[in-house]
Amino acid sequence: MSTIQEDSGNLVVPSVPLPAIVNAAPIEPRFFFPDISWSFYLNFLQELGHRPSLRVTYDRGSMELMTVSQLHERYRKILGRTINSLTEELELPCRGGGSATFTRADLARGFEPDECYWIASEPRVRHRREVDLETDPPFDLAMEIEVSRGVLDRIAIYQALRVPELWTFDGDTLRVRRLRADGAYELGNESGIFPGLPLDAIADFVHQGVSGDESGVIRGFRAWIRQWLARGDATP
Repeated sequence: MSTIQEDSGNLVVPSVPLPAIVNAAPIEPRFFFPDISWSFYLNFLQELGHRPSLRVTYDRGSMELMTVSQLHERYRKILGRTINSLTEELELPCRGGGSATFTRADLARGFEPDECYWIASEPRVRHRREVDLETDPPFDLAMEIEVSRGVLDRIAIYQALRVPELWTFDGDTLRVRRLRADGAYELGNESGIFPGLPLDAIADFVHQGVSGDESGVIRGFRAWIRQWLARGDATP
């Protein structure tokens, strides 16, 4: 892993040669079912059991199944590791929810995020064996990998659950949506959880992790965070 460099006083993300990514536009089969009852959805989840490669999204009577691709999972894993590294280096409390199934019967919605985290609200769920979104706070940060698009609007589900911050990554650009006071998302240039964090740098590290030594890239990312902190760019 190359060392961190500075260019005219600016932080520069270490670069490594990146080979071409094979199958950059992966096929992720999806199946859409209209007119599905809430009870059928819950029974289906029970019969399905734990299938980490399958995402089941339910939105007010419609259900969609998606089989995630290997590239999807690599993006999810590496971006998740950058978030874990940030919370550890910034000494922020964190409880990860992974891609567990979360439901809200009162909203008639249910889904599995790619990754999710309680950070500011972590003390409120710290001792909860199972988090219930009908009585417990929603996760503070969620992640969606969008290398393919579905029929159901998953971003609208996060919005309905009032998740404060959503990161989406399409294999190229990392975007941050922050919940406004009126309950709608607004695209922003900065994370509310990690103020001052250069989002483009995160995307660069994710690309390096997909095409190179993942562990080496994360070590380089942690070194980059420490330099970012030492420069006073962060405001944790």
